[in-house]
Amino acid sequence: MTESALGVDSELAREACAFACVLAEDVMQRLRTAAQEPHSLIVKSVGDWASALDSEIEESLRSRIAERFPRHGFLGEESGGGDGVDGAPT
Repeated sequence: MTESALGVDSELAREACAFACVLAEDVMQRLRTAAQEPHSLIVKSVGDWASALDSEIEESLRSRIAERFPRHGFLGEESGGGDGVDGAPT
């Protein structure tokens, strides 16, 4: 483990950054494909809605991050937080 001046494991930071880029590319491809399709909306409350696609993408990200970084938490706009180990990155 190599720590940066900020006390962050720089190897983990590089791995997480590279993985975030892979996830972003995958999501962009999914959005490009889905742009041609109609989307159903989920009304969470007055003025607060999400598409089914929003929820599907968030769940996919949550699952893939948990698989790659099992100790890390996840805080999602649609599903909230949880799943992490106390003191682990979110």
